[in-house]
Amino acid sequence: MSDSPVGVVGDPAVADQLREAGVTVTTGTVDSVPTTERVVAVGKPAVRAVAAADTDPLVVPVAAGRGVRSVSRDDVAATVVGLDEAVTERHPVFDVTVAGEDVGSVVFDVTAVTAEAARISEYAVETATDSVGQFRADGVTLATPAGSPGYARRIGGPVIAPAESVGVVAPIAPFQVNPDHWVVSSTGSRSPSSATMRPSRCTPTATRRRRWPAGRP
Repeated sequence: MSDSPVGVVGDPAVADQLREAGVTVTTGTVDSVPTTERVVAVGKPAVRAVAAADTDPLVVPVAAGRGVRSVSRDDVAATVVGLDEAVTERHPVFDVTVAGEDVGSVVFDVTAVTAEAARISEYAVETATDSVGQFRADGVTLATPAGSPGYARRIGGPVIAPAESVGVVAPIAPFQVNPDHWVVSSTGSRSPSSATMRPSRCTPTATRRRRWPAGRP
């Protein structure tokens, strides 16, 4: 195992467990992610914070639900000790802009809804090169592969395996009997799919990648 410190976000008890196993630990919070090369993220909020950070650590998800390959709290120490032999997966992280302003990063999913409750608006789905579809609905959700088993799945979207620049687009309460759902790709372009609400705009404008272990060979 590398002698470099391992960051921990989400559960001080996990940090103590790693120290007892002889691992050098740097603790952090969702608002202050450690700048270590490897970060153990306990729970979904911690995974979201670490993956969206400006640094590019190897993320070790712990008890983080579906969508990412998590380990249990009981297996954290053995997993960290074996990281040098781990196989990693890369997941996309979408940067989001609204009306031309950066508003955050999407690790799991982002939803655009109308400003007024119970009002149906028109949405368009676009990639960097194509117009994919147009529909009327209460809103629209864009999910990364890590987020595809979550809310997007509950409203009819597919669950997809990790891919570097792929997302799921799913309408919310669409005004049609057999609504479409899309898996959109931005392979070969800078910008991934965009979920555009007229007259305002909510567009993932760039894709970053984050790594986490996929298991040992």
